[in-house]
Amino acid sequence: MEGKFIDIHNHTCGYANPDAVIRRAKDKCVSKILAVPFDYISLQKNAELAVRHPDTILLSAAVHPNRFEKKPYSRINRDFKMISRFVRDNRISAIGETGLHYTQYNAYGHVREWQEELFRKHLDLAEDIGRMVIVHSLGSFSQALRVLKDYKLTVILHYPLGSYPVSKKTRRLIKTSVERGYYFSIAPKDRFGNLEEVSHLVAREVPKNRLLVESDGPRRKKIEPAVVVKIVDKICHDMKVSEDEAKKILYTNAMKLLEKQI
Repeated sequence: MEGKFIDIHNHTCGYANPDAVIRRAKDKCVSKILAVPFDYISLQKNAELAVRHPDTILLSAAVHPNRFEKKPYSRINRDFKMISRFVRDNRISAIGETGLHYTQYNAYGHVREWQEELFRKHLDLAEDIGRMVIVHSLGSFSQALRVLKDYKLTVILHYPLGSYPVSKKTRRLIKTSVERGYYFSIAPKDRFGNLEEVSHLVAREVPKNRLLVESDGPRRKKIEPAVVVKIVDKICHDMKVSEDEAKKILYTNAMKLLEKQI
């Protein structure tokens, strides 16, 4: 198989056998995987994988905003402090994923306020150490953009529109993000590389040099990094380039980003 691929967002330690997953990814020419944690424990596990696969695994670091549905505020704060120490003593490529996670379960009370507080702490940390940030914005894209406006950071919008319907509001959010120079990372909705309609819109309307691909695995369908190969095949028509050209563009975009983080 010609060409190389980079999975810019994968929860690598979440697989039952991550070493086998990494080997299968390399067999499909996925040369690098940015391993994204949920908390300090998963960051440590990803770091162990990076030791075993130093040419493939790159590290990101953060507490995922959905942890507020699983852990007390004090534990999340403690995790963030440990992660802050970790990123100053170890080589990482990004802060993330961080952001806002709006669901029916946190529509009331202080959880959304706590999420924004933690989000800003991560953004401050990214500014302090000079790293890009991977932003999660489930049900909260416009709110996340409001917070990001206060910072001058290299931003990867991780699957920001999810299954949003294509609408005028969607296009406005995309336009605002493009004007700020943010990157969009396109994820599959299943292990066959199929995409939501809005992902095709992103591939059409976002400048080619601001597009990235990700697996966001493992998720429920046991999606693996190798699925990014299929995503490229799905979006090359939206990008109005050949499949080979799409491979080159997406690989180059990711490599330029990662090289800046060294």
